[in-house]
Amino acid sequence: MITRPKRSDLPSRSEDLGSSGYTLRMFLGPPPRSLLSAAILAAVVAWVVITIFLLGAAPGPGSAAAPPSPEATRTPDREIEASSEGTADPRPAARSEFVRVFAIARSLNANLVSYEVRVGRDGFSSSRPVRARWEMLASGGHTEPLNRLEQGVYGVNVEMASRDEVRFSIAALPSRKFVVRLTDDGPRALSEVDGTLCVVESIYISSSGGLIPSVRYAELRGRSLADGSERRERIKP
Repeated sequence: MITRPKRSDLPSRSEDLGSSGYTLRMFLGPPPRSLLSAAILAAVVAWVVITIFLLGAAPGPGSAAAPPSPEATRTPDREIEASSEGTADPRPAARSEFVRVFAIARSLNANLVSYEVRVGRDGFSSSRPVRARWEMLASGGHTEPLNRLEQGVYGVNVEMASRDEVRFSIAALPSRKFVVRLTDDGPRALSEVDGTLCVVESIYISSSGGLIPSVRYAELRGRSLADGSERRERIKP
């Protein structure tokens, strides 16, 4: 069963765009500049944003990305949590696995940034409880880690991790908190979407074409925890 987090644990919608600073501009795209020197700097920043945010690591053909299926949550990675003692432990090792809770999809191509929590026999793992990585669906479906620059945009900041709950935020949206809890259907990420507490399903990035693509909006998608209705919230640059 999902227990509701306190309202104080979740940010208001007005917090997202007011104080995100440089990383939020990286996430959504830079605002226009009027002065010539500022325009040159903005062009350089825009080029970096395209490489990091829109193109990702070695993007494939420009096929449009469909929102990820909520059912496709489990990744094939398996990790064994070994005993810290030097002697053999007669108990069976606790197996853990990373399970996707949602992903960022983009209109530029089919590549996703997958957000996954680490679940073991006794609940969430306190060691590396969350990770973000590329799923290169546009080029064969292999996975790749985020590089250092991408970590500054797509990376996760873990605020708390226990056996029952994990709380984190995405680097470019520090005030949008995600609370992950175990349910009968596996781990689910909760956050406010359009003012309603929801199970988060995906974040979708829509960008325009051209020599220097620009981000039109980022859309959070989820389902209301109260009645199961679909909720969407758009954040514009």
